[in-house]
Amino acid sequence: MEYKKGERETHPRTGDWGIGQVLTASAGRSVKVFFMHPGEKAIVLGVMRPVTV
Repeated sequence: MEYKKGERETHPRTGDWGIGQVLTASAGRSVKVFFMHPGEKAIVLGVMRPVTV
């Protein structure tokens, strides 16, 4: 799955992070998402996939 800049995502294992916004389009292996509570996170797509809202 490809993630595009500006899309809204949630983290399937950490609901308390809230809704995040994709900062950079996915380059295949990871995607950067800014969440309300922890801030910017780089998510390795082979380990976990964000859920589009």
